Amino acid sequence: MRFHLVRGAGTVAFAGQFRDGKGSGEFRFRPNPEFVAEMKTMGYSTLGAQTLFSMAMCDVSRQFVREMQDLGYKNVSADNLIAMRIHGVSPEFVRGMQAAGLRDLSGDNLVSMRIHGVNAAFVKDMASRGYKNLSVDDLIQMKITGPRRHRATI
Repeated sequence: MRFHLVRGAGTVAFAGQFRDGKGSGEFRFRPNPEFVAEMKTMGYSTLGAQTLFSMAMCDVSRQFVREMQDLGYKNVSADNLIAMRIHGVSPEFVRGMQAAGLRDLSGDNLVSMRIHGVNAAFVKDMASRGYKNLSVDDLIQMKITGPRRHRATI
């Protein structure tokens, strides 16, 4: 069996065999030179083969990087972009958090909030209950334990 996974960062060619629910095989990754060139123009000049492979597997596209940069995330590391895609940090998620009053969040903050289920609706709900201007750590802790158990300053 042979198949290809084509992504912006490159193409992964798979070849292998499957029988009785078990499989084995190999793959080859071919980086996309156009992706590498455009990423250089966006400030990512030293993307190694492993990083490009991870970007392909996690579908870190040029459009995703451009949208994140337009939202203020110009200096995010390639590893952080990969983590964002793995954990579902999308431009829509960022816009929602910004609309809820959370600006200047780091890439790590966005990933942590997404992992723990802190979204714009939760932030707005907490604000409506009187919990305003909370730190990212406070919001995450409140999501985990509930607002009554958390001792955030109101």
